[in-house]
Amino acid sequence: MFTLYVASIRITSGYDCIRKEVYNAKIKGRKERLQENTPIEALILELTADDGNWALKYGTDDGGHVNLLFYAHHTSIDLIQSYPDVILIDATYKVNIYNMPMIHFLGIAATGETFSIAFCFVSAENDLQYHTAIAAFKALVIGDTKVEVFLTDDEAALKNALSAVFPTVPQLLCLWHVNKRVQTKVQTLWRVNNVSEEENKANKEKRKAFMARWEKVSSDSKEK
Repeated sequence: MFTLYVASIRITSGYDCIRKEVYNAKIKGRKERLQENTPIEALILELTADDGNWALKYGTDDGGHVNLLFYAHHTSIDLIQSYPDVILIDATYKVNIYNMPMIHFLGIAATGETFSIAFCFVSAENDLQYHTAIAAFKALVIGDTKVEVFLTDDEAALKNALSAVFPTVPQLLCLWHVNKRVQTKVQTLWRVNNVSEEENKANKEKRKAFMARWEKVSSDSKEK
């Protein structure tokens, strides 16, 4: 990617740009954008300055460090207000240099396609952080709009927070995580290691046959 960037500058400007000059330009641009703020502070300032387009909530610890950042664009809020039936919530890890887990809220449009609703960076996966994130989602995004079901990854702290903030809304395990659990169970039940070659072959066939039946059941359920 870096090489392509340098090549594009050479072509468009006619100047034989070197890596050091590109690096220096990127550093200068970063400093100008941060304006002596930390990256997270600069992000918050940009979100708050964007003509009210973002719903925003953040928190800090005793040392003044940001330990939670929730944000959602107004177009996503309008969209989920129109299609609030099913909301997926998943946590993603190792996506930033601060090692802060990111909670991703998604909706499903009338076309069946998913869309991002909101994002929330938290300092830890515990009941307090998840409760704050889910409470922010209710206050800033969904309000009193009726949600039919939440699909989650079965994270205990997340489920506790949802039960506290949305006590009447059912929670289900999303299909991807269901499939992962089924696959793990199948691999445990019909082992292919430390067994005879004949048993190994038989267990592989049993795995294949079961997963084919499971995929058919899953497919039929989605069509209904």
